[in-house]
Amino acid sequence: MTNHLAAITVLLVEEDQEALAAMLQWLTNAGFHASAVASFEAAKAFLTASPPAVLITVIRLGAFNGLQLALRQRFGNADSVVIVIDREYDRVTEAEAKRLAADYLVKPLSEEQLVGAVRTGLVRGQVKPGFDNQRRWRRTRLDTGVPAAVDGIRATLVDVAYGGFQIEVRERVAQLPPLFVLRAHGLTRQVKAHRVWERRNEAASLVCGASLDESDPDAVATWRRSVDNWQSPPS
Repeated sequence: MTNHLAAITVLLVEEDQEALAAMLQWLTNAGFHASAVASFEAAKAFLTASPPAVLITVIRLGAFNGLQLALRQRFGNADSVVIVIDREYDRVTEAEAKRLAADYLVKPLSEEQLVGAVRTGLVRGQVKPGFDNQRRWRRTRLDTGVPAAVDGIRATLVDVAYGGFQIEVRERVAQLPPLFVLRAHGLTRQVKAHRVWERRNEAASLVCGASLDESDPDAVATWRRSVDNWQSPPS
């Protein structure tokens, strides 16, 4: 059992050094291959370089929110286990966590609670009743790409899912805005999206991972119909 767990990577994110050390020790004692960081920026870099099988993050990370990391992890590794930890119970935060198929825990935590949540998440594959995880988060690589535009800048959709997409921008731009408008071939109306991460690829093009803005239900429905078409093209 220990050998099996040692192959499961866990990233723990907590600003409180004492709590971080304690939880890291619990996970290590349980046999997991656990790493720990104490800031949002360090966690973001870790997730970009090597998304773990399990992400455990506190909600409050300075000026940032652990749910931002949960979203990044979910988009980058749909089948992973995500656990968020709050200082005190908050109904709205719990609902947001559930929307991301993340477990919601509240301090103070015991070793049994934390390790048990990880093991339970691994067993059930993070699929919750009433949440169509596979359909919502299944990603499709668009090998030939789909012509698109981001705030009028020519781009190419290269990867799509119900919750977001990856887009490649070959024009010379330093950065995409935090919230932008996407138009794409086969998409009958524009949609808004939030920038989650960015990087330069080998060709020096800007590649951006984005999450769909869900404030407009009609736009979301249109996007998901288009994703269905891109994921299951006519024969």
